[in-house]
Amino acid sequence: KMSYTKGKWEINGGIIEVITDTRDYYEIHRIAVVGTPNMQTIEDTANARLIAAAPTLLEACIYAKERLEQLSTSEFEKGEDADIRTKIDLAIAQAESEE
Repeated sequence: KMSYTKGKWEINGGIIEVITDTRDYYEIHRIAVVGTPNMQTIEDTANARLIAAAPTLLEACIYAKERLEQLSTSEFEKGEDADIRTKIDLAIAQAESEE
């Protein structure tokens, strides 16, 4: 199974990082630097959003694969894949978000 830094990947001036907070201290795990920090182009910002959304996109893909393997043709035809579509749509929205 793939191992990567768990937690919410956040963008801070072109730096993608995960802040791990415990009761006693916190750690900042730098994931990537996109473009020149604090001097982001529109493309740099879009690239940073896409990288920060990677864990959510991976989770949606794994979920979709597992659920699709369980669905019969008749279930699929009845639209019982709606939960899969919702999870994928949310992951894509996060990657494309302008926030």
